[in-house]
Amino acid sequence: MGCRTSSTAPALGVQQQGLEESDSLRNTLTATLREKLHRTAESEKKPEGAEPQPLQVLSSDNILKLLGEVGASSDQIIFFQGWAKTVLNEALNEASAGHQRIVVATDCSYIEMRVTASQQIMLELARKFAEACSCFDSKLFKELEVAQQTLQAATVTHWCRLKHVGTKSAAADAGISLNETLEWTTADMLMPPVHDSDTVREYGTHESLKPSSFSSSFFPVEPERALIFQLGIKTPKKSLLTGIFFFKALGFVKPDESVLRVLTSCQSSSCSVSVSMGPRGLTRVVLSLHDILKPIAPELARTLDFGYKANAMEAIATLLGRQPQFLDYVAETRGYTVAVGFTL
Repeated sequence: MGCRTSSTAPALGVQQQGLEESDSLRNTLTATLREKLHRTAESEKKPEGAEPQPLQVLSSDNILKLLGEVGASSDQIIFFQGWAKTVLNEALNEASAGHQRIVVATDCSYIEMRVTASQQIMLELARKFAEACSCFDSKLFKELEVAQQTLQAATVTHWCRLKHVGTKSAAADAGISLNETLEWTTADMLMPPVHDSDTVREYGTHESLKPSSFSSSFFPVEPERALIFQLGIKTPKKSLLTGIFFFKALGFVKPDESVLRVLTSCQSSSCSVSVSMGPRGLTRVVLSLHDILKPIAPELARTLDFGYKANAMEAIATLLGRQPQFLDYVAETRGYTVAVGFTL
């Protein structure tokens, strides 16, 4: 696939199998939500043919319009409605402006919704979601509670991710992020005991970095966990290079000069890196460029030979009433991908 060097490529082949098994499970879990929410979904259908209007506020109804633009499957929509019914709708009552985000791949293959609010309400909503799914692993949830007791995060982010949109392997996932700096000893206990975890710690320690938050899927089989690193507001170029070297440390081929030139040209104010892993190892690495001044997604997608659905991207920006404020440069099992993000 061309992402990692040959010495580590076989490990990704094994990981791909694990990811497929995880997505298959999450598709099965969606059936539980389908049974509980089918009647609600039918009653909430909107008439077709209506002209899209820019979003004034984020809501489940508004997000459903976005899911229509990317072509989410009926199962994915039902999964989202279950998450929205038990998490999003209540969380939005607590979240302030600037704490709601939507991320969309430029080929519309995935879309992620995030909402951040105080830890007390968000952890209670996590319990409600567990009960609604009837598939929660009590051991996993207990680990998350212990993690929160250790970190004492003031805010928690709920996220819902729809993946492989428009394919036969369409899948969904959901989880939370605890937004507090971790000591490396704590990170070691929370992340999967795989070689990639050691590599991330070694690189982070070398760069005097500590994870700024920890994220975990709710689901019990092949759960994806992640460490997020805020690279600060150094000179933009230095922050970008620090992020790029995360990829190199994890065995990915250094980006071409053409890719680096496009990334640098967006004039972002700061960067962050998210490193995600499952029990079998690394699943994806995301370099996020924040507060971009120049829209580079079309050029970056073209440089990486990745899909860019211009009509859908334009329609989504129109629905949201704004242009993307951040961009994700992603390395995953299928190669390098591009996503744009909106903050509301």
